[in-house]
Amino acid sequence: MFAISKAVCGAGLTIVAGSLAFAQLALAQTSPAAVTSAACPSGLLSVYYARGEATPSEETVSLIGRIGAEAAACQPDGIDLVTQIDNTGEEDAVPLALARLGNVASELIASGVPADRIRLAARPGGASTSPMGEVSVIFRKPVSGPDNAAAPVRSAQPKAESDRI
Repeated sequence: MFAISKAVCGAGLTIVAGSLAFAQLALAQTSPAAVTSAACPSGLLSVYYARGEATPSEETVSLIGRIGAEAAACQPDGIDLVTQIDNTGEEDAVPLALARLGNVASELIASGVPADRIRLAARPGGASTSPMGEVSVIFRKPVSGPDNAAAPVRSAQPKAESDRI
């Protein structure tokens, strides 16, 4: 009889242990805390265009698609697209820079990045201007800590003048 109860207890413990493991697995799969997003790239990503071109190559479209997939995986606060305007090396530099920015933004939107999370910027080129048309892609991350712009401002309180001389 002792042998039977030992076997029954062993089987009972195995069932309980298996049930606990299954419950933990189920919680891990459904718990929002268990779902983590991938880390966003911290460096500068670059998309290049041939000099004088705003139409992307197939490789460029593929690259932008991969950047969009990365954005979908890590869900950044936003994406900044920045290009330099090369007034010395390209005719119609401003329209060309804006067309490139618009093209990259359109491709990112097509790959699932919300349009309201994309910011565009163009700045005058300097000595470090790329020999090709470059659009830099920067993933914006959440800012940790309090938002200083939203911090309450203390109202100015006039000081009471003393009656002393």
